[in-house]
Amino acid sequence: MDRYQLLRLPVDVYQVTYVPFIIEPLDVGVVLLAANAVCLFVTLHPSRRAAGIEPAEALRYQ
Repeated sequence: MDRYQLLRLPVDVYQVTYVPFIIEPLDVGVVLLAANAVCLFVTLHPSRRAAGIEPAEALRYQ
């Protein structure tokens, strides 16, 4: 986004003409780890609930 200067700012209001972006490897890593942690956490409840159901009982009325 820094190359194409997609987010332009009014020159009469701000001292810069666009919003500069810097992608930090640590930030990317933190976002990836947080996203994986959230996905893992969200799957725990349905997995535990499904583990308590007997397969034959679940398929009996299908």
